[in-house]
Amino acid sequence: MSDFPTTHLLRFTGEDRPGLTAELSDALAQLGATVLDINQAVIHQSLLLGMMVRLPEDLVRDEAKTKKTLKAIRKVAKHHDLKLKAKPIADADYDRWVGRQGKPRHILTLLTRSLTAEQLAAVTSVIAAQGLNIDVIHRLSGRPPRPGSEADTGQPRRACIEFWLRGELRDADAMHGHFMQLGSDLSLDIAWQKDDVYRRSRRMVVFDMDSTLIQAEVIDELAKEAGAGDQVAAITEAAMRGELDFDASLRQRVATLAGLPESTMQTVAERLVLTEGCETLLANLKAFGYKTAVLSGGFTYFGRHLQQKTRPRPRPRQRTRNHRRQAHRKRPGHHRQRPTQGRAARRTGGHRRHQRAASRRGGRRGQRPAHAQPRRAGHRLPRQAHRPGAGRAVRFDAGPRRGALPPGRPRPPTDRPNRLNRPQPVNR
Repeated sequence: MSDFPTTHLLRFTGEDRPGLTAELSDALAQLGATVLDINQAVIHQSLLLGMMVRLPEDLVRDEAKTKKTLKAIRKVAKHHDLKLKAKPIADADYDRWVGRQGKPRHILTLLTRSLTAEQLAAVTSVIAAQGLNIDVIHRLSGRPPRPGSEADTGQPRRACIEFWLRGELRDADAMHGHFMQLGSDLSLDIAWQKDDVYRRSRRMVVFDMDSTLIQAEVIDELAKEAGAGDQVAAITEAAMRGELDFDASLRQRVATLAGLPESTMQTVAERLVLTEGCETLLANLKAFGYKTAVLSGGFTYFGRHLQQKTRPRPRPRQRTRNHRRQAHRKRPGHHRQRPTQGRAARRTGGHRRHQRAASRRGGRRGQRPAHAQPRRAGHRLPRQAHRPGAGRAVRFDAGPRRGALPPGRPRPPTDRPNRLNRPQPVNR
């Protein structure tokens, strides 16, 4: 028996169309192959499909049979205008691949106006320096329209991609520092999170306020009103560079606001500009049931103002068919008809009117009063049939009824049911 491996990596490339994966899988199924791993991506109708399969040993006992099996797979791929590259995987390489599972996983999200190759190269270089492997890259934002086309509405563009990473971080602090620097130099936002079971169970989102939800620093805007804008801006920059701690910088900045009237806060609050997409983001989070909060070293007054400004407006109540029916009933001169079935009928007495009318016109059996229904074997009458003076059942026979009107008693002048012309109960 040859040592030719049974595990192969198959890579299919070509034009994408519906049903390709199903037909390729069916061809492998006829060979008795086992799928160990699979990954598929489509970029502008171009298919990239990778499958790691294990072929049966009877098909790979020697090199000739293995080549014949791969030739059959290539024939199927060529029939669908696909190119196939087959690579045998040694057992040692496969074991190393299996041993890499279980390592920590991370999610990196990159958000920018328009993704450039420079931005992508800078971010992936930091990832490689940390010894992380990229498993998947996919786009989260919509497809960007071509400039000048009909789909281009002139709205600000956004590009967002997500990296699925795997491996142990070498220096988390250094990585975060590099990402902060890239965000400042290349005008992009980077979000980093650990991919574990708790990532999808989070129900609260917490934001910073200044330069995050709003496009300004509140204390800088107040300093402009006090005539100390340049001084406060310099202190803020020094604090962001790490030259001053937060407490010392805050005390120095607040000291420049001495003597500022309280009415200035309302003036500054009215000219604060929300960050693009802030209202949409908060509305969607509320719709999905998330709790939102703000953690800020700023002023509570502006936090409350932001809370009121971003609070979702209640939706107008829609008028349904039932609402229109109720509005019609409230019109002057409209007489509401009593219901004849259900709880409303029992509550308003409409079912009794319905039963009496059905009895007068000789309605169907199901419309007769309960006390006039023929009794079936083992059937018990409803509670309303058991009233004082009534028996347990009513018997209807083809012959003369027992308990009929006595001879000589005149029949009432009307056919309306009453105590005289109703079927009389029979005690059994």
